[in-house]
Amino acid sequence: MLEVFCETLLARFGLIENVRGLDRSVAEAAHAITYAAPQVMVDELHVVRQELINKLGKDFEVDSMTNNKAVVNERLMQKLSVQAPDPKLVVQYLKEIARAYHITWGEPASGDLGVQFFCV
Repeated sequence: MLEVFCETLLARFGLIENVRGLDRSVAEAAHAITYAAPQVMVDELHVVRQELINKLGKDFEVDSMTNNKAVVNERLMQKLSVQAPDPKLVVQYLKEIARAYHITWGEPASGDLGVQFFCV
């Protein structure tokens, strides 16, 4: 997704350079890159982000980072969100790992999933 947004900005670079403010045709891409850059380890995105902020101002940055005006692509936000796995799923994985390595598995007490994993 970020690659497509970068290609959009590149294709419309002249528009970004010559138009004062944020043109609607690049708004989604600009907000997406500004939102995503701090969360991904791509140095070039940080540079693009900073250039967009320099060109479009601090209000643009705030709008992108807080998404108060629903300017950032929802799908991108969902993909970048961090959610802890379900504790039951974690226990299932640990059971399978213990079984694969022939380790006797001691069940955690119900209600304590994610807290008292142990092997016997």
